[in-house]
Amino acid sequence: MATTHKQLNTVGQLATSNASALYTVPAATKGMVKTIILHNTDSSDAKTAEIFYNGTANSTRILNVSLDAGETFEYSVGHMLPLAATETIHGREAATGSVVNCFIFGAEE
Repeated sequence: MATTHKQLNTVGQLATSNASALYTVPAATKGMVKTIILHNTDSSDAKTAEIFYNGTANSTRILNVSLDAGETFEYSVGHMLPLAATETIHGREAATGSVVNCFIFGAEE
């Protein structure tokens, strides 16, 4: 049985260049992502954020969004996005890094 809806990731900000793992499903567990929230903390510049589903190649990118300074974006998945044990959600911010906050919510079973 799935646990209640909760924050799944512990990494709070997107890095630059190589996409870093934001959430990795623990071994012997199934993960289900429901919502991803991105917030640009920069007070003057827009930032581009990318989110990847179990990989970091263009073929695994599920979200590419430009965020104005101070803007928050909520990506709510219509159905849960399933992940098997050890699969990952990665993310990166194209310009400076450590400026776009990322929160991933869902459940594990």
